[in-house]
Amino acid sequence: MRFTLDQLVTFDCITRLGSFSAAARHLNLTQPTVSQRIRELEQAIGNPVFVRRGTGLQLTPAGEELLQPAREMLAVSQRITRRFGGNTPLNGNLRFGTTDTFAHVCLAEMIERVEAIYPGISLSVCVDNSSTISRMLVAGQVDIAIVSQPELGEDIVSIELGYNTMNWVAGPKSHLPSGPVRAEVLAEQHIVLAAPPSRLHATVTNWFAGLGLSPRQVSTCNSLFVIADIVAQGSAIGILPVAALRGHSPARQLRVLHVEPRIRHRAALCYRRDNPSPGLQEVAEIVRSLVDKHQVFATDLVPV
Repeated sequence: MRFTLDQLVTFDCITRLGSFSAAARHLNLTQPTVSQRIRELEQAIGNPVFVRRGTGLQLTPAGEELLQPAREMLAVSQRITRRFGGNTPLNGNLRFGTTDTFAHVCLAEMIERVEAIYPGISLSVCVDNSSTISRMLVAGQVDIAIVSQPELGEDIVSIELGYNTMNWVAGPKSHLPSGPVRAEVLAEQHIVLAAPPSRLHATVTNWFAGLGLSPRQVSTCNSLFVIADIVAQGSAIGILPVAALRGHSPARQLRVLHVEPRIRHRAALCYRRDNPSPGLQEVAEIVRSLVDKHQVFATDLVPV
């Protein structure tokens, strides 16, 4: 028996989303169909690709070995479809919206790759919080965007990228303990948060409220990197995306606090359903490959 592209698409989708049920919803399939595709794939390669651990899934060694060549084969298939599908390529001005996390880690490389494929294209990049980027996408002010906690309706295609994990951090002047820190202790500190209407501000506010707590002192700033600077140079604490601080010099002075439960946001690549340009599919694949390459967002899958 030979494996098929549909089986590889399903396998890749499960690894990105973390479950059979999420993949079924994303691919608009029934869960039995998803399960059948994976069974047939496992029969074709002669090994299981997933194993259950508690309530989650893990890749087996065979699954780990299959993942990268499967994604390479899917990328080749997409390029063939775009080349010979008779659709109009991307041209003119591409309006891209993103949050700080992807922008800091991947944006320069993304622009380089897009320009290599479409040398005459102009890019307009908007880096802002997810709430603002989402409104711009719905209003048609950006063509494609990376957002956290997407809630954009049926007019928007949403491709799950993983989870944006957050860390509570403190600077060298903080006297918080090195062990676990309770939410009640955090609430007594001076906290610097991403400014509203950011998703992170709303999440943290709701997190404290759900525990029956109200932080004593909260300041806000619309730049994650300035928040890192403030925390590193003072006695305040903050909560920041893990990936956004890579290579940021002041972040090296920050100490990660051990707080449970951890806060994380779903990250997704989104574009309007009424804009089916094959060029957007090309950009989407570039974004996904960069997210994988730099491990920008976490998944629930851990190798066995």
